Amino acid sequence: MAHLPHGSALWIATGGPIALTDEAHLLREAIYRLEVIDWHNAGSKGTAPKRIELPRPAHEVRAETAKNDAKARKHAERQARRDATR
Repeated sequence: MAHLPHGSALWIATGGPIALTDEAHLLREAIYRLEVIDWHNAGSKGTAPKRIELPRPAHEVRAETAKNDAKARKHAERQARRDATR
């Protein structure tokens, strides 16, 4: 498993920077640099361009999803209790 190439299905499922292929990393950097050149040639007005974000690690995405699901469930329970008292 250690020798799987970047961007393989395992690394995509794992998330993080290794989920992108080398080509995707280079393309990400090229897009950013072209946006910076365009921004600079336009007089550096407005906010500077930002790099395309790297994929977040899968465990962070799962944790955030679980947190949001718990919030939604609690909200639905509150709404059900409010509707029941009316």
